Amino acid sequence: MKKFIQLFSFLIIVFVVFSCGGKNYKEIMAPVEKKFYAGKFKEAGRMLLSCVNKDGRNQLICMMEAGYLLHAGGEFDLSNKIFLKADKVASYKPLSITKQVAAFLTNQSKTNYRGEDFELVLMHYFTGMNFIMKTKYESARVEFKKVNNLMKKMRTQQKKAYKQNIMAKYMTAVSNELLGDTEDDKAQKTSLYEYAYIELKQIQKLRPNLRMVYGDLQRMAKKAGYDEDIGKWARFGRVNDPEDAGEFVFVYESGKGAVKASRGKLMKTLGVKVRLYVNRINYKSAVKIAVLAALAKADNPIPVFRKRSNKAKYIRLRVNERTYRTIMLENIERTALKNLKEQYSTLAGKAVIGIVTKVAISVAAGLAAKAAAKKAGGKIGMFSGLIGGVVGGATAAALVSSIRPDLRCWRTLPANLQLSRIILPPGSHQVTYEYVGYGGQVLGSKTINVRIAKGKKYFYQLRTLN
Repeated sequence: MKKFIQLFSFLIIVFVVFSCGGKNYKEIMAPVEKKFYAGKFKEAGRMLLSCVNKDGRNQLICMMEAGYLLHAGGEFDLSNKIFLKADKVASYKPLSITKQVAAFLTNQSKTNYRGEDFELVLMHYFTGMNFIMKTKYESARVEFKKVNNLMKKMRTQQKKAYKQNIMAKYMTAVSNELLGDTEDDKAQKTSLYEYAYIELKQIQKLRPNLRMVYGDLQRMAKKAGYDEDIGKWARFGRVNDPEDAGEFVFVYESGKGAVKASRGKLMKTLGVKVRLYVNRINYKSAVKIAVLAALAKADNPIPVFRKRSNKAKYIRLRVNERTYRTIMLENIERTALKNLKEQYSTLAGKAVIGIVTKVAISVAAGLAAKAAAKKAGGKIGMFSGLIGGVVGGATAAALVSSIRPDLRCWRTLPANLQLSRIILPPGSHQVTYEYVGYGGQVLGSKTINVRIAKGKKYFYQLRTLN
C-alpha cells in the first residue's frame, strides 16, 4: 500500500510539473509585435531587453528578436552588442536525431531555445550588416564569412541540403571591396579585390542567371587586375563606369517571415504510423485500445513553418531618369519551410515509436497495478479500479498533455533579402523608390535625397512589413 501511495504522489508531482507555466513565447511577443508592426522598431526592441539580460529558456530567442528589431530601427551598436552575446549563448552544437526525438517526449517550450539552423546563420548576417552600417568593414567581413563557413559545416558534417546564402556571399564580396578601397598598401589592396572577385565568381557559378553579378564581375576584374576576364563577363552588357563614380547600395528586407504552427493532432497527421506501431506491441487488446484513446488527445510534437501574406514583390528605384529594381538574393521564408521538412520523415517515425512506447507502458502499468491491488484483497482490493486508473490513466494523461510542438521562432524576420547596386556620379541625387506588388501594381512610393562621394558606397536599408 505504501508503494502505491508513493507512486500516486509521484504522478501528481509529474502532472503539476507538466501543467504549470507562465505565458508562452507568442504571448510575450504579442505587445512587442504590435509595436513593431506599427513601425516603432527601436521601441519594440527595447521592450525585450529585460528578457535579453535574464538567463532562462527564452533568452536566446529574445536576443534574436531584440537584436533584429534594433537593427531595423538603426541602433546598430546595441543590436550588435546583443547579437555577439547571443552567438556565445547559442554555442552551436547540433543535436543528434536521437536527442531531438527524446526532446519531443516533453514540452519543448519549457526547455532552453536553441535556434533553428537558418536562424543561427542569420544572426551573423545581421551582425555583419550592422558593422557595414557603422563602416567597420573588417568586422563585417568576418561575420559574413562566418555565415558561409557555418553553412558549409552544415552541408559537409551534418549532411544537410543547405545551399550557400547568396546575400551573405554578396556582402562578403562588398566588404572585401570596401576594405580594398580604404587600403593604402597596393599589394594588400589588390589582394582584397581578388577575394571580392573570387566571391563574385562563386556567386555566378551558383546563380548563372543572376544578371546583376556580371556587371559586378567586370568592375571587380578591373580593380583586381584581371583585364583579360572583363570581356567574358560582358555577355549581358559591358559596363563603363566613370573613374570617379560612387555607388548607391539599396538593401531591402521584405515582408513577414514564416512562423511555426502546429501540424494538428498526432492521430490525424501520423495516425498510420501510430497504428502500425501500436499493432506491433505485444500487449492485450485492452491496452492497445487504451493507448489509442490516450494518443487521440496528443498533438504532433513536430511543428511546421507557415507562410504569412506579403504584398510587395520588389522595389523599383528611379534616379537620374533611369529605372532599377531590387533582386532577391536570399529567400528566408523558403529556407524556413525546408528547415523542418528535410528531416520530418525520420523525426516523425522515431518520435512515434518513443511516444507510443511511453504511453503503452503507462497504460500497462495501470492494468498491472489494478490486478495487483485486486489480488491483495481487503481494503486495497476495493480500490483496485481507482489505483489502476491513477497509475495508468494519470500517467498517460500527464505524458500526453506534455506532448506538444514548440512554436517559438524568430517572428520578426523578413520573408526575404533583396539588393540593388546603382553606380552614380558624385553629388546629390533624388531617389524615388516604389513598392511593386505581385500583380505589377505600385503599392506606394517614397523619395529620398542621397549624397554620393567620389569612389564611395552609400548604403540604405529598408524594411517593409506588408
